[in-house]
Amino acid sequence: MASFIVPGALAIGHFVRAVSNIVSPQISQNRQATNEAEKVKAFIDNELGAFLDQEGIRKDFEVVIAPNMCIAKVDGSNFSKGLARITIIPGLLDADQQAFKWVLRHELAHIKNSDALKIPVVAAAGSLIALSLPITSGLSLALLSLLGASTCSQLCAHQGECRADKLANKSASIDELKGGIRFLKALRNFNLVCRKNVPGMDVVIDPQGESRLDLSHPSLQSRIDKITQEIESREHLIEDELTIDDHEFVLLSTGPKEIPKFGQEEQLIRQIEETIARSFSGTV
Repeated sequence: MASFIVPGALAIGHFVRAVSNIVSPQISQNRQATNEAEKVKAFIDNELGAFLDQEGIRKDFEVVIAPNMCIAKVDGSNFSKGLARITIIPGLLDADQQAFKWVLRHELAHIKNSDALKIPVVAAAGSLIALSLPITSGLSLALLSLLGASTCSQLCAHQGECRADKLANKSASIDELKGGIRFLKALRNFNLVCRKNVPGMDVVIDPQGESRLDLSHPSLQSRIDKITQEIESREHLIEDELTIDDHEFVLLSTGPKEIPKFGQEEQLIRQIEETIARSFSGTV
């Protein structure tokens, strides 16, 4: 019986985390962060209210502005009872609104899918499966319980991230999709700066700016590729639906296509990267 105490405690711990994700404590914020949180909540209501209605996402979630290692994260679920919360780093709305909207769609998709609840439940299940193995050594059982919980939670988280990206990409406008690409490129640039300047980070971050340890997310490049494919498919669809007369009407009614200012994309990416850097410096 004693050999089951440690791994059993691990399983219970994952279950407790799942419950805590439903009934989460409030996070204290200073006045400036509270003002920004109110601004972000109003932005979501105004800009993404239709998205919330269409996808059946609860609107009573809390917005918290605080430096965090995840940039944006969700606690809670889409159930009517219990707290749901989005925690976002400061300044992202001001850095790039279109990128911010793509990030919000992704995080709101996590609320819709109740991913913050599913992951610890799946981890607890993986731990309990390991407990059922015919092993008498307490240490071996504990290690297998940890491995089972970790593997199951990583797989569940990875699937959740893919689902959230898919919904964000499907529902976002082309401008928001381009903003999503800028956000992911900024994150990759930040990773490369960390790899170059922080001792030991060359082990964690590969030369392409991808994290070797983050198994819960798809690679940044694969996410950029998915968004690019979505943009291209929509542009081709528009081209296929337009007749010659349609093209002439579009040109006459809208005039020449606006050419982005030189370096504008790079400037926006840099602004996002600096916002991420300021947040990370506030967490260490």
